[in-house]
Amino acid sequence: MWAMDLTYIPMALGFVYFCAVVDWFSQKVLS
Repeated sequence: MWAMDLTYIPMALGFVYFCAVVDWFSQKVLS
């Protein structure tokens, strides 16, 4: 099973989205 985290980071010239997909069983970040 995978989990996804989407984080919104405000920057001086706009904003950035950081997205991480984590495998729950191996606890590894897939992307």
